[in-house]
Formats: sequence, C-alpha cells, structure tokens
Amino acid sequence: MERSLSDLRERIKLLLPEFLKFLKPTVVLFEIQGLSVELQEKICENEKRSRTEAVALLINAVSVNENLTEKFVVALSDGGYQRFIDLINKEYPDRGDKFCQDYYEFLICYMKGDLLERIEPLDICGFLYQNKCLELSDMEAIRSECNSNGKFQAFQELFFMMQRRRDNWPGLFMEALKESGREDLKAKMDPGATPEELERTGVTVGLQQNQDVPITEIYTRVSDDQTAVKRVVTPVHDNDDEEELSEQLSAVGLAEDGDKAGLDSDYEDEKYTKEGTEKEFSKPKKIMLRDYQLELAEKALTGKNTVICADTGSGKTWVALHIVQEHIDKLKLKKESPKVAFMARTNPLVQQQYTLFKYFLGEKMVYIINKDEKTTVPLKKLMEIYDVFFFTPQILINNIEKGDTRIPQFTLLILDECHHTAKGEPYNNLMRKYIKTKHRNENIPLPQIVGLTASIGVGAATTEDGAITHMIKIFSNLDVHEISTVERNKEEMKKFVAIPTEEHVKMEVSYEDPCKSIIEEEMKQVENIYENLMKRKGVLNTRQNLPGGDYLSKTYLGSIIKLKNQIMCDTTLPENTGREMICCLTHLGILHEALDINYLMNVEHVVQFLNKKYVEENQQPDRLIAIERRLLNFGKDLIRTFKKQTNIRPNPNLRLIEEKLQELYSESGKESLGMIFVQTRATAKSLAEYLNEKLEGLEIPVKPFIGSKSSETSDGLSETEKKELLEDFRSHKIKLLVATSVGSEGIDVPECNIVMKYNYSGNEINIIQMRGRTRKAGGQAIYISDQSVLRRDLVSMEKAAVMHRALDELKQKGKDEIRAMILTEQKNDLKHQEDQEKKLRDLQNQKKRGLFKLVCATCKETEINGDNIKLYKQNHHVAAEREFLDRVKKEDIKEQKINQMIRKSIIYCKKCPQKLGKIFLIHDLEVPLLKIDAFLCKEGDKLRKYKNWKFVPYIIDEISHKDLEIIFPKLTTPEVS
Repeated sequence: MERSLSDLRERIKLLLPEFLKFLKPTVVLFEIQGLSVELQEKICENEKRSRTEAVALLINAVSVNENLTEKFVVALSDGGYQRFIDLINKEYPDRGDKFCQDYYEFLICYMKGDLLERIEPLDICGFLYQNKCLELSDMEAIRSECNSNGKFQAFQELFFMMQRRRDNWPGLFMEALKESGREDLKAKMDPGATPEELERTGVTVGLQQNQDVPITEIYTRVSDDQTAVKRVVTPVHDNDDEEELSEQLSAVGLAEDGDKAGLDSDYEDEKYTKEGTEKEFSKPKKIMLRDYQLELAEKALTGKNTVICADTGSGKTWVALHIVQEHIDKLKLKKESPKVAFMARTNPLVQQQYTLFKYFLGEKMVYIINKDEKTTVPLKKLMEIYDVFFFTPQILINNIEKGDTRIPQFTLLILDECHHTAKGEPYNNLMRKYIKTKHRNENIPLPQIVGLTASIGVGAATTEDGAITHMIKIFSNLDVHEISTVERNKEEMKKFVAIPTEEHVKMEVSYEDPCKSIIEEEMKQVENIYENLMKRKGVLNTRQNLPGGDYLSKTYLGSIIKLKNQIMCDTTLPENTGREMICCLTHLGILHEALDINYLMNVEHVVQFLNKKYVEENQQPDRLIAIERRLLNFGKDLIRTFKKQTNIRPNPNLRLIEEKLQELYSESGKESLGMIFVQTRATAKSLAEYLNEKLEGLEIPVKPFIGSKSSETSDGLSETEKKELLEDFRSHKIKLLVATSVGSEGIDVPECNIVMKYNYSGNEINIIQMRGRTRKAGGQAIYISDQSVLRRDLVSMEKAAVMHRALDELKQKGKDEIRAMILTEQKNDLKHQEDQEKKLRDLQNQKKRGLFKLVCATCKETEINGDNIKLYKQNHHVAAEREFLDRVKKEDIKEQKINQMIRKSIIYCKKCPQKLGKIFLIHDLEVPLLKIDAFLCKEGDKLRKYKNWKFVPYIIDEISHKDLEIIFPKLTTPEVS
C-alpha cells in the first residue's frame, strides 16, 4: 500500500519495539544511501556494547530525516527483514492477532527445553516451508547445521530464520508442531488440558500441586541419560489482561537480542553425530493442502486416470505428493505393495522432485535413477526395496525393453509436464506400450495414470474445434478420461498463485550496423565460393543450390543443415567436392550464429564466439584440405577485422537490460532471484558474462543455464553441473540465471520474482509457463523483443486464449462422449502403430549379411569393414579391429565412469576433423565405440546416412568379453621400483 513519507515515518516510530527486539543494525546500515560515515561508525560502536542502543540511534536518524526513510525500508527488504516490511505495509495492526502471536511466543518459550528433547527440527520444516515461514534455502541451511553441529544449533537456525521471515511465526510454528503428530506437546500447549490428558501423554507438570504459586519449578526427564533438568517458567493465568501478559513476556521473552542465540544455554554443548541426525530423513511427514489443491486431487484419489491442469505456481507437485501418500497408505492398508514412478523429462526436474518427495516420504521409501547413475542394480531388484522411483521416461522404456521390468508391476505413474505426450516423445513411446498392453489383455491390472501440466496446448490449431481435437489426442495418448481443474475454489487459488506485473518493451533496432554488414559480406563471399565450386566441378543438381533469403532467419539455417545431409550421401560428386561444399555450408552456419549474436550482443561477444569456432576448435591444421584452410583463414581475418573496430556503438538493448535489472533488484531487494530467457546457448553464455561484469558492484552473480552437452567439447552443461547450478540458485549463491528453453518448464524456485525475455519466442505453452517462473508474490515480467518476435508472441497469446475456451467447452461435454472420442483415437493410433512396427519388422527381417563399410562422413577416407563391427552387450557398437586405432587419432578427455565403463578418449579421423566415437575402458581394455551419425554406410557405390544403429540394414554379430580380450590387450600398471 502506498504511504506518504510522514505516514511512513510515523509507522517506523510505532514499530520501534519490534525493531528493538529483532533488528541487527549492521545488516542494513551500509545499504542506507545518504547516512553519514560518522553516524555509521557511531552505530557500529554502539552495537558492540548494546544492540538495542544502536537500534534506537538508527531508528531516530531514519525517522527524522525524510531522505533516509524510504532508503531504510529498501535496506530492510534487501536485508531479508520481511517481518518489518509486512508490518510497515499493514494499515491497521490487528491487536487481537498481535496478542495471540505474543501468547504463542510465550508458550514456545515455556516449552523450548521440551522442544529440543522431543522433536527433530526438520520434522516441522516442511509445514513451515509450505506456509512461507521458511524458504528452501532456509531448510537447506537448517539441515546443514543439523548435520554439522547438532540439533541445538539447527533449532537456533530455525528460530532465527522464522523470526526474520514472518511476524506471525509463533502461530505458524504452533501449527507445525500440531501437524508433527506429537500428542504430548499438543497437550502441554493447551492451557485447558485436563490432568488426565497430561498424564496420558506423559507430560510431567508441577502446577497440579499448587495452582497459586506464581513461579513454579518444572522437572522433565531427558530420555538419553535420565538426568533431571530444571526449568523455571511462568504459568498462564486465565485472564485477558494484555498488559499483564506483556509483563510476563518481558520476563521470559525469546532471545531479546533477536539474534540466533534464542534458546537455553544449558544445551549449548549438546552435539549429535551425523548418523544420528539422519534419522529424520527416514520418517514420512504429512502435508496440509489448501482447498483448491484438495479439489485438484479429488479424481486421482478415487483411482481414476486424470490430468491435473492448473497454473504454474499453484502447487501441483504438492498435490502429487498428497496423491502418492494416500495411494501408498491405501494399498498398505490392504496389505498390497505400492510401486510408484514419478517421471519428468529432464534430469534437473527429476532431481528437484526427488529431493522434495524424499523429505516428506522418507529416504528409505524413495529412489532416484538418472543417466549419470553409477549403479548396475537392476530395477526389478530395487523394486523389492523401494516404493517410489524418480527417473526420466526413457529410463523406464529402456528397462522395459531389456525385460528388466513391466508396466503392470507399477501401481501409479505420474507424468510431470504431461502435455509432451505426443508424437515421438518418450512419454508417448511409454504410453503406447501401456495402451497396447491394455487393449491386448483387459484383465491385466495396469497402473493409475496422473498427468501434471500448466497447459495442454493446442498444437497447430487456431480454432476451438482444432484445439479440442488436439486435447483429445493428448488425453488418448495418456489414457485419461477425466481432467482435474479448479472450479469450486477459484477465488482461493487466485490468492496464492502469483500473477506477475508484465511490461512489454520494444527493442531498439540499429539499421546502420557495420558489424552486420561485415558478416553479411563475408557470407556472400562464401556463397560465391560454393557456387563457383559447383560450376567448376560440374555439379548440376539444383537441389544443392543455396537457399537465399534473410541470413538471420531460422529458415536459412534449417536449409543449410538439410543441404549438408543431402551432399553427404551424394556419390555422384567428384572426389573431395562433397567435403568442399560441406565446408562452405559449415562456415555459413557459423556466420549465421555470429550474425544472431551481433543482433543481440556487442562486437566483443561476436569475437569471442568466432575465436572459439575458428581458433580453439580447429587445432588439427594437418588434417585440413585447401578450402578448409582458406575458410579458416577467412574466419581469423574476420576476428582481426572486428578487433580493429573501435567506433562501433554498443548494443543499446544491453544497456536497457542492465538498467531494468538494476531497477528491479533495487525495488525487490538484492536477495531477489531472476531468470532471463534467450533463444540460443551462445547468447545465453555471452549475456551471462556481460551481466556478471556489469552487475558485479551490486553483488548479483549471474550464470548461464543451458541444455545438456551433445559431446565432450560442446557448450552444454552436464547433468551434475545443472543440478549444482540450480542448488546454488535456490540458495542465493547465484541470483540471476540466463536460460534457454531448458529453464522454462518445471524448474521450481519459489523465491524467483523477476523474469525477463530477450527476443525469446515460444508457443502458447511457453507463454503460460514463462509467467509461472515468477513464483513469488509481486513478481515482475519484462519482455524485450523486436517486431517479429512480438507478432509471434501475440499469435501464441491468442492460441493460449483459444486453449482456455476449448478446455471449458470440452469440460461441458458428457463423459460418455469424451470416452467414445478417446477410444476412437486410441484405435486409430494402435492401427498406425501396427503399420509402423510391421515396417520396422520387415526392415529387421531384411537385414542381411553384406559387404558393407562405414566411411567417415566428412572425408570418406577413413573406413572400417562391416565384418569388424560387433555388438557388445546389445547396446555398444565396437570397432573390433586392432588396426582401426592406427587409422584414427585419440584425444584424452576427463575420465567419467558410466555403468562399469570409463569414458577415456575421443576418436578423430586422421584425415579430417570428424569425431568418430569414443574409447571406453572396459575392465582394463581400451575399446573403441562408434557413433553411427559420424559415418556413411557404403555398399558398392551407394552411400546412406543413418541417425540410429537400429535402422542400419545389416546383421551385426555380438561379441563377448573374452573375444574383446583377444583383440584388445589389457592395460597394465607399471611396477614401482
């Protein structure tokens, strides 16, 4: 609420008792711009002697000087003192609520010794997190404190975090205790509890002997050593006198200094071993859902297959957790064995959900499998031990195809971001197996299906009818006949789902861009070389002509890639001509990327990108042919040209981003978290580097968050790196992520309140999910884009509106009508699957033993005979010829263990820079494994390119480990003399 400066000053004076109790001046002192150095030093000196004196001095200064008042409030927000911000923004303090909170605070102080003895701090953190009295980073800090320094220190951390976050923390803490299921603590907290209740729950109270004694000594017993510990408390009298209660509170108040040391010093030396503190992770914990979340769970709790569709930030994961808890309890009550698979499309999302579920279900119940998993324990063995599994759908597909598990062995499958159950997506491939099993044998019990999504999407549709057709297709693929949305509790959901303030900013496009002109001129030269090459070599195939058009468009890049694949398999081209043409096309692709970076970034970022492509990644000049060397020199000349450009105007849009971020972080506080979305990895890395430098003085660390590595030398992040980066983001070590589309779905960071798109375009699903990245109330979304991206966004926004109308229309249809539509769609899809599988079977049956070779896709010189390619353990294609290693070049990389094999080297062609595969260490044997997309398959004069080994039309024999030992000598460790 907006306040005048005079109102604000009066409010700060009014809240002096709160400041005296909880404020630590040095946390905010140096963030208040305009405060004199002399006064800062005086306050610091006073704080060393008396914190409350320092507080009084500071409050007096900021309430007298109008220029300092607002800056003080901003500093409070930046310092994490949300309790003060909440109180400042309240128009009229609720005296009844204040009295109630004080009363609860007194009770907590009264029982703090018992709390230390009888509960684990992490048992109550979940409820406090749900109710925003703690953040995920707070929970991690408390857990770390518990592991490192014991339960006492963890409780101190817990109380410190609660008091700073919320002014109504005592009430929330009491609720959390009630939810923890401790009957003894409930009874002791209830002043109306009867002696029988106190005795039944094991509470020993001295008040029963003499109700008139004002101060009573209470003895409780510590379970570990049965030593009596003395407690002195003030009993609660049955009256409503606030002043009397206030006096009692001042006598026994919690941590008067407001610092972490708020508990009895008797326990200061108490330590717990790490093994002891891990016990709480094995205890299941119940959660409390809001009414709208319970509504979302209703259909799933009856056992129906359903899609839960609700806005990002509405708490669908909590709903899923509740469904899983109820599902497990229900089956165990029947003496049945629950087996749940929670799936997400990416490993960071899998890890995120696993971490949350482990906390609430207990680590003895849950298990995670990811593609970095080192264990070789079969899934069927793990299913004998654990109940809930977390993995990507492809991992489950792989285990099914290996015969390691079957779909009917599960009782519940949860698919996060289930709108991806379409076409060739892993979700759809898995559900096809499910539906096929269902239609082949209706008596087989299949797992319940629960899908989670913020948006079903409309596909290519632009009308309500087309959108309904798309939705029916998705529901058919998921085998669901029910959709779960919020209808009765919409108003409640609106209170809790953060809707960001949106601002659209048009990019400034510079029409006089010398860098753009230089790059485009270079591209024209390369195109001329390509066309002259075609004429000189007599290439008449018009399909291999260059695409033309706008160099910056995605269509241009797509045409270049398609053209490269055509030329690769053309056996009619004269010797080396294909390689020369592909070299030109590769160079054009690099220049296209440079043009894109130049459009969004500065010239120095273009130089960095080109340097990486032409210098760092081209370290094999001896393997280049003449045109490759020529174009490499073109690239290096281009770098030198750009370095000489001293009068090029910096990209004004970068300055705009920088200023917007400074403004947003100033308004929201430096502890705010933000995400910026861009289209490409190169832009993400460049922008993160730029902002890290520009925002360094504001202490806002920035990192790029991009997709997985496609190879050892690519720009992607490993799964481990992504996991660590998200952990750093949640714990505020990183405060700003520059992300590609990989960050737009599912990543849950409740404190993220700043989202920006920089010329990033997405479909209607992305539009909805982007808004949902701002999980915190008061979030802001800034969209900076040019005219073409803005037009595409407007189309996507209209499709989002079509989707909502179509969903409402679909919900009006009768259940029988929807069921009939889905059944028809499933039958059509099954027929299509059968046709595809028949083609694949025919292809497998047609596989032959032939005289084929694999030749390097770039130079077509390095080759290996098909007879020397073997299949190891049904999955790995081995170059089972010792001499093959003489025809390639090895480059050692950082070793990584993957399923009992160690990745050791990259294999390069000796004649060109093409990567042909990797060398793995298998039980002390160096074994070369080939990647099929690096080769062309040659039979006679025909060349074919395959993306996957399963499409190669030749029989490839298996090889045993004993045979590998004959071909490849064992590595021996030299003896140390």
